[in-house]
Amino acid sequence: MKLFEQIFLSFKFYGETFRFIDRHDLYRLLIIPAILSFGVAVFVAWLAWKTSEDVIVSLLSVFNLRQFSGFVGDIIDFIFRMVIRGLTLFFYLKIFRYLLLFVLSPSLYWISGKIQSIALQEKHEFQFKRYFKHILRSMEIAVLNFIRDIFLTAIIVVIALIITWLVPLAPFAIFFVESYFFGYAMIDYRNLFFNMSIKESQVVIHRNFGLALGNGICFNLILLIPVIGIMLGPSLALIAAGISIDEAENKPGNDATISKSIQ
Repeated sequence: MKLFEQIFLSFKFYGETFRFIDRHDLYRLLIIPAILSFGVAVFVAWLAWKTSEDVIVSLLSVFNLRQFSGFVGDIIDFIFRMVIRGLTLFFYLKIFRYLLLFVLSPSLYWISGKIQSIALQEKHEFQFKRYFKHILRSMEIAVLNFIRDIFLTAIIVVIALIITWLVPLAPFAIFFVESYFFGYAMIDYRNLFFNMSIKESQVVIHRNFGLALGNGICFNLILLIPVIGIMLGPSLALIAAGISIDEAENKPGNDATISKSIQ
């Protein structure tokens, strides 16, 4: 399946997600992730505001902006504060995404199992050992993807500073990097259900690069919806990833990974 076909499919299944939830009456599964997501958002927002204030005070002591007075001084001070707050917010938005994956991992793994059980029309026995093992694995993926995201973002920024005409494209490149790694984590939850190793999961995700990218793009757009987007975004992304990757992997010519036996 071509890249743009996969991206379109991921968009399509975000719409299908609402029908899937309603058809199987899964609303109760969204409650705990919604509460946790809101809590994480409040904490990160508070931390970002506090950090930006501390950074502003520290930098003001280094750069003597008080030498500018009157209207010019007020303008410079305003721009300086907005730039610092913007950069701080940018950094903490990255932290927010991965902190969500870290904190929500137990509930997201549980929801993913429910979705796949419905998709397969099979009920599987709950095993505590496997449950906690897979939660730790999902947390590991979140940390690794955060490191990869920061590394690639730094490379993009450096390249943009060297080749200045690329500066307008840098935000889009960073957005796509963030989207891919978030979608990567959502698909990995589905792959965990089939007891795939990290390497096996990577093969499936790389084969469906567009699905991971599209899933993350939709999630980032949903975050723009005040409060509701933050509370429901992770669960919707997880369900959309699960049902879209099942659809893609069952298409003729692909490995039938959905039918892989659960160990």
